[in-house]
Amino acid sequence: MMLAALLLVGCGLSCATKAFFPLIPAAPSDRSRGMHRPANAPTILVVMPASEHVEGVWKGLRDELSGDFAVFEQRINEESGPELLANDIRAIKPASVVLMDNAAVRLYRAYQNAQPTGTQFPPAVITMTSFLEDSFHMVQNVTGIAYEIPGVTQFVKLRSIINRPVRRVGVVYRAPFAGFMARQKKLAEVEQIEIIGQEVGRDPRRTEVATALESLVEDEKIDALWVLNDNILLKPRWLASIWLPKVGKKCRIPVIVGVASLLTPVHLGTFAMVPDHAALAVQTADMVFDLADDGWQIRRPAIQLPLEIKTIVALERARKQYGLKESALRSIDQTVE
Repeated sequence: MMLAALLLVGCGLSCATKAFFPLIPAAPSDRSRGMHRPANAPTILVVMPASEHVEGVWKGLRDELSGDFAVFEQRINEESGPELLANDIRAIKPASVVLMDNAAVRLYRAYQNAQPTGTQFPPAVITMTSFLEDSFHMVQNVTGIAYEIPGVTQFVKLRSIINRPVRRVGVVYRAPFAGFMARQKKLAEVEQIEIIGQEVGRDPRRTEVATALESLVEDEKIDALWVLNDNILLKPRWLASIWLPKVGKKCRIPVIVGVASLLTPVHLGTFAMVPDHAALAVQTADMVFDLADDGWQIRRPAIQLPLEIKTIVALERARKQYGLKESALRSIDQTVE
């Protein structure tokens, strides 16, 4: 049961299956049935892994776009190569591409790198991808929406919910994200919150991650632990052998995570702040409409923040271990056990 839960979390961060999924037109949504789609409507290619965690955003995105555009979906897996996207783009000539999840971005970057110098690429909108502000420049002609909620936003919300001070927050991060962490530290200082970071290498060993985590948690020098959405640090075998034994159910400090699946079924965190997926679908669609209005040229700020956020709390664990303020329930959007 635990192995299945850990694999589920792995899918939540970046999942792929062995099955082959052909390029297919998106089925018309209930909302778009009966609507008139213009003749020769621009084509939108949506690339995403074959995983459950993208489905809510995909359904909302399809609902928003399918009345005005010819929307095609391409499901990818770990065996998908750049020639798959090359064939898709050659076949349907998309006005824009939507890339959902880290796996889609990696594949699109590989596709771009395989093309001759000077190739013109359709504008792409990236969503549901980790650390986008630090990685979008590696892909040509892209815009998108960051999936991470700024740390200070999460810390202030946690402070408003629990009956304990939140002055020092610990985090383990990999070296490539040092710039991201420096920005987060500056933002947190405005609220008199100090981020205590433990940096590990780009491709850390298990013992390196375990030692970094121990140095934060076991000495009780922090008021909360912030767990980043990093597939490398949260690979299933490390969740089972490092994270859960050290900061699982019995942890004496609040643990902030970035995906609901780390609250349950995997009991790693007690608090999560995540983009509202229904709102994220609308925001992604709005970016496609903006591109259409701008003649399929990216002219607006490169990366947006999510417009709507959900606070999810493992309520009984939080109440029992940390105590909740009387007003806490008014600040919580969803509870899990």
